[in-house]
Amino acid sequence: GARNPNVGSSENDSYSSFSYECLYKVLGTCLFSSEVRVILHENDNYNGGAIQFSSYTQGNIPNLTNYKNNIFLKTWNDRATSYQCYIIDNI
Repeated sequence: GARNPNVGSSENDSYSSFSYECLYKVLGTCLFSSEVRVILHENDNYNGGAIQFSSYTQGNIPNLTNYKNNIFLKTWNDRATSYQCYIIDNI
């Protein structure tokens, strides 16, 4: 998988969406149908609040304002500081 413990000061708390793509394609078709798991973290080094997304499709999390991160109705828009992405083998 891919991990980034700190997106850096220029990108910190600036993500409004998150996308990923299949690395193994033939003629535009993904060769694997494994689940992709993306975990966004509020703080660096994978600390603080976290939200997890799972998908069997290639693509993205298009609008992080759709996901609340606390009872005060704040959203995950512009909150991610670190992330982890994994391919989950479902065999």
